[in-house]
Amino acid sequence: RAVRIPNASIFARFHKDSPSAYLDACARLITAGGGMPAMMNDEVSMRQLSILGITGADAVNHCFTGCAHLFVEGLQVPWREGCVVLPRVLMGVLSTLRGVAEISYDMVMERFAAAIADAFRANREEYNATMTAVNSRNAPDVFYSAFTGDCIERRRDHNDGGARYLGVLGINLYGLGLATDMLAALKTLVFDERRFAFDAVMAAAEADFEGHESMRQELLRRAPKFGNDIAGVDAIAARIVELAAAECVRQTPCIEDGSVMRLIFPGTASYVAMGAETPATPDGRHAGEPLSDSGAPMNGRDMKGLTALLNSLGAVDHSHFNGMALNVRLNAKDFSGPGGGALFRSILGAMRAKGIQELQFNCVSTAELREAQRKPDAHRNLLIRVAGYSDRFT
Repeated sequence: RAVRIPNASIFARFHKDSPSAYLDACARLITAGGGMPAMMNDEVSMRQLSILGITGADAVNHCFTGCAHLFVEGLQVPWREGCVVLPRVLMGVLSTLRGVAEISYDMVMERFAAAIADAFRANREEYNATMTAVNSRNAPDVFYSAFTGDCIERRRDHNDGGARYLGVLGINLYGLGLATDMLAALKTLVFDERRFAFDAVMAAAEADFEGHESMRQELLRRAPKFGNDIAGVDAIAARIVELAAAECVRQTPCIEDGSVMRLIFPGTASYVAMGAETPATPDGRHAGEPLSDSGAPMNGRDMKGLTALLNSLGAVDHSHFNGMALNVRLNAKDFSGPGGGALFRSILGAMRAKGIQELQFNCVSTAELREAQRKPDAHRNLLIRVAGYSDRFT
């Protein structure tokens, strides 16, 4: 708390029997600013590990590597990663449906499911090609294997069955919130209410809504958005995750070194750069604007408060994931004083009840951030949570 170093990420595990004094100490550190520690729900993490066959003491001794990747240090093959950008996959599907007669929402979802399968297959094939080119036979990792449990006893490289537990090819699932809003807008205003024709919405998006601002405002403001505890919208998000999780099962254990596919809600700021290269989308988002961050809603679209946000996040089955970084902003003043610790513990209780694995918090106000923009030299020590890590704001 006093040193305020952003580079060493701190994760705080908790469960139903965690002492109040420990959780209160976490709250004090979080509200001091800097976005640490990230709060990790042990009950969800243990379920995630059990799916990989990791149980008992080995599972209890898990940790988090990178931004927030679940890992059993010293016993598991190192992490590898792939990537699926959901809004781009969906836009590819929608572009093929322009001009199709009698298009329906079910048709969109059917083709979206097929496109997700193709995207996961491409990740698997790329990974297999890499492992064929660089593997335990032509490029053994002797040093890492020497420090990985059971490799010496089995006399095998960690990439060749030496490690006690298989590794994970984590597929970063980018833009869930945006893809959900895209589908919710189309379902509501195109297929249910028939307010706009499908081709008209796609043509407007292709033009970045130039000359179609009234349509854009309806897509933005009338269509329901993820993050507001709306059952129909949350069901769309849950369905997307189920489709992706099913592909993880379908593509496993086909990977050359035996690693398994798992989902990740990415803990990086890449959603900004990816958005810069993504065209306008039928939820009203302009071309070049950021995607949604990790598994969270689009920025500014969760309008009903923290309880509604947690309900939406909890609608997605987090046991499908082996890492996530979900950012939440809190007002530090709400957590000061004698009742602050109890309020923070109630948030953690909601995490447990909803099956949310991870939350990380920014407790810096908009006014503070704008003041730091105006006077950066006076705010060199201002730390914020960026994605799965903290950094200095100026």
